[in-house]
Order: sequence, then C-alpha cells, then structure tokens
Amino acid sequence: MDRLRLKRHAKHLGIHPRKLKKHYRRYERVPHRIAIIGLFKFLYLTGLTFLILFLFSTQRPTELVIFRGTPYILFFIALILIIVSIFGLKKFLVTWRRTFRRIALFTLLPGILGIIVTISGESILTYLFKDIPLPIIESYLRSITPQLWILTVAYIVVSIFFYKFSQKFE
Repeated sequence: MDRLRLKRHAKHLGIHPRKLKKHYRRYERVPHRIAIIGLFKFLYLTGLTFLILFLFSTQRPTELVIFRGTPYILFFIALILIIVSIFGLKKFLVTWRRTFRRIALFTLLPGILGIIVTISGESILTYLFKDIPLPIIESYLRSITPQLWILTVAYIVVSIFFYKFSQKFE
C-alpha cells in the first residue's frame, strides 16, 4: 500500500499510521493461535481419554488385548499430556479464567462419553472383540463398570469445579 492509502486506512480504523503495522501484526497471527489452541485442546482430550484407557487396561482379562505393555505408561502419558495442555492453553489464552473455562468444557466431554460407554459398554465390547466368548466380556464389564462410573462422575465434578474456579479470576 502506498502512504496515502495507509493514512486513509489508519484514519478509518482510528489508529495512528505508525501503529498500523503493529495492528496488522497482531491480527496476522490469529489463524496461527487458533490452530495451536486447537492442538492443546486435542492434547487435553487425548490425555483424558488415556485415563479411561488406563482404567480399562488395568483390570482386563488376559483374553482381551487392549494395550500391549504396562498400563502405567498410559497413565504417565495422560498426565504429561494434561499438564502440557493446561500450561499451553494458559500461554495462548493469556488469562487463567479463559483457560479454566475451556478446560471445564473439555473435561465435560469425556464425562458424557463415559456415560455413553458405561450404558452401552457390552454392545461396544462385543462388537470390538467378536471372537471372545460373551461370558468373559460380561465378567470384565461387571468388574470395570463401577470404576468407570466413578471416573465419569469425577470428570463431571472436575468440570464443574474448573468452571466455578474460573469465576474466581477477574
């Protein structure tokens, strides 16, 4: 843009012409920020999902192969993903209030998903593991369902806690 057009545009925006470049630099990075915030949200959801997989893999019968290896690897990966995503969201959302509100929303999603899986768990597992006898799946579900309900309720309670906690920050 030539100088005359820059001056007119700056006047239209109500900005001094010298500050126009700074104004454009700030808004140039918006798609970049949206993509990185989306990445951190994805990492947070992945960490919460790994906690559910950790729960499923700790008490599995030997016939069900959900995860090869020690299930505690899933727990530590989930913990690292959750911590990295919380601090990453804080860096890009600037305030703790916005960060905890987003975390509250994205903690509620696995809670709702956990309710759906707990209610329809037998049909999902029988579809995934067709070659394993039904009594093994039923006994596995009987042992894992109370813990899955506890984790699901914990996700919902933590979500409400994060939302209420976000209101403390002004």
